[in-house]
Amino acid sequence: MAEGQNQPKFKVWWDEKEEIVRILATGDQTEEIAREMVAKERQLITSLNKKGIKVINVLCDVAKAGTASSPARKIFADWIKEGKVNKFALCGGGILQNTTANFVFFLSGFKDVKFFTSEDRASKWLKEA
Repeated sequence: MAEGQNQPKFKVWWDEKEEIVRILATGDQTEEIAREMVAKERQLITSLNKKGIKVINVLCDVAKAGTASSPARKIFADWIKEGKVNKFALCGGGILQNTTANFVFFLSGFKDVKFFTSEDRASKWLKEA
């Protein structure tokens, strides 16, 4: 295996066309990666708020994600508890990813979350009032 091949990765960006925050999670999520990801999410949301965008909906693609460590799950749950996100859609997850996500959302108390098999359906749900 090439060096760095097992390194968890993520991408966080504003999808201007869909008007949603997108997150792409790949591989296992450690505490360090979770801290980096949440920092990027906070930075992006702060930037959007300054531009007048107050309603933040998130679509997270977990199709290539692995597991999240216990400290990572807590970091994700604490971020969601901050109340910056209106709705949260997860897309592409299997049993492992959906179970992990369910645990994170249970810890956070966040209720406006749904799981989808397609990005199109997820995006449509996020646009609903």
